[in-house]
Amino acid sequence: MTRVLLILLIVAPEIAFSQGYSFRVLAAKGNIELKSGGEWVPLKIGQSLNKSDVIKLGEQSYLGLLHSEGWALEWRTPGTITVSELEYKRTPSLKRPPYLPNRGPAAIWKHQDYDIKLISPNQVKMFGSSAIFRWHPKEEKIKTYVVEVMNMYDDVLLREETRSNYYELDLTNPELVTQRVLLFSVSNSKNEDMMSRTITLLRMEDEKRSILAAGLAKEQLNTQDDSAENHYKLAIFFEENQQVLDAITHLEKALLVEPRNTIYKNSYQDFLNKHQLNIQDY
Repeated sequence: MTRVLLILLIVAPEIAFSQGYSFRVLAAKGNIELKSGGEWVPLKIGQSLNKSDVIKLGEQSYLGLLHSEGWALEWRTPGTITVSELEYKRTPSLKRPPYLPNRGPAAIWKHQDYDIKLISPNQVKMFGSSAIFRWHPKEEKIKTYVVEVMNMYDDVLLREETRSNYYELDLTNPELVTQRVLLFSVSNSKNEDMMSRTITLLRMEDEKRSILAAGLAKEQLNTQDDSAENHYKLAIFFEENQQVLDAITHLEKALLVEPRNTIYKNSYQDFLNKHQLNIQDY
């Protein structure tokens, strides 16, 4: 199973469909056209497809679809096919990753072993304009790291070396801002087989973003205020709203401003324990 299909399966439960549609387009690469009762037009990501619609794929094109029942389909065969025909192309053996109720966000990857331990859930949705990642090497001999960000097709969008075990990812970067899915990983610059797991960052839907923005306004919280106290309050707000990486980012920023503040230090440690993100947990 390819990485793209895995991402589609992970994202599947998050997407709602209007009645009457068969598929929604989650990924499209190459020359792909749609005919929906009229002329051929370019297919767009996010479009909903009816059974009577016709799709035409060019050579070396790729289409990732999500059915209204929640199963994902990859299609690469050049030529013309109707949406109703695509509904019969489902592979019965493909299943979503397991859902682990009442477990922390680290539970799905906790059993795996990596040379570089990233402090983050496996999959996150981001509200903020930046995300802070911290990591710890399994062996202290690593001196320089490579931070890499890819899209869901494994195209490298950002690659940067750092001697720190801390990186703030700017999600407003022009290379990243148009991507709905980002894949973040860290490796040893001298041996890229020594690496972290890959974190999947998802762009938040406009509806949920509006709800969180309203909540911030109600609590009179300002995301532009760079004081330690404000970052700490934002961390509490985002944790209460299940935004784990947003909370981590603001806890990190609070400690950057006041690194000796024991309240922030203890709160960060409690947060990591609560969400099973401590280094000893994996």
